[in-house]
Amino acid sequence: MKAILCTFLVVSLVPTSFPYPTGAPDFVCDTMIPLHGVAPQSGNGSYNVVVNGGSTFMPGKLNDVKLSGFTEFKGFLLRFSTSATTATATAGAGSWSPEMPSNARVDCTDKSGVTHTDNKLKQSLEFKWMAPEASEDIYFHLTVVRDFSTFFTDTVVKVSAKSVQENDEFGV
Repeated sequence: MKAILCTFLVVSLVPTSFPYPTGAPDFVCDTMIPLHGVAPQSGNGSYNVVVNGGSTFMPGKLNDVKLSGFTEFKGFLLRFSTSATTATATAGAGSWSPEMPSNARVDCTDKSGVTHTDNKLKQSLEFKWMAPEASEDIYFHLTVVRDFSTFFTDTVVKVSAKSVQENDEFGV
């Protein structure tokens, strides 16, 4: 009986969290919440996403997407969507360019996300995103892991299509 009790005690002390130093697994793409065994921090942690240096995109073209923050981070999951409330509405929201920074890779079953490939500190990362031809708003959903127990999941960034007139002014 004592052996069973000791075994139970040891097993119950094993953490139910799973670090993924080589990126978020596909199964967290729907919730955007790391399985670190602690609750996310509130707010965005000063992390942000900008597209083409602001909040507009060029439909049907490659656009620059930059993830950055004032504080370095170890991990992230960035996903595009046509919905502000869910990261899973990805049909018709574009695609990631296969050209990725060496410390990032395309993620999620539908290829709508990008994640880290190592847990080294990062200040910012840049990606290329092929925007859809349609001019509806797109939302980037972001989770950033500063360290194992400090992560932020509340960031949703809306980007809108540039009008045809704006594109003509910029020579696009």
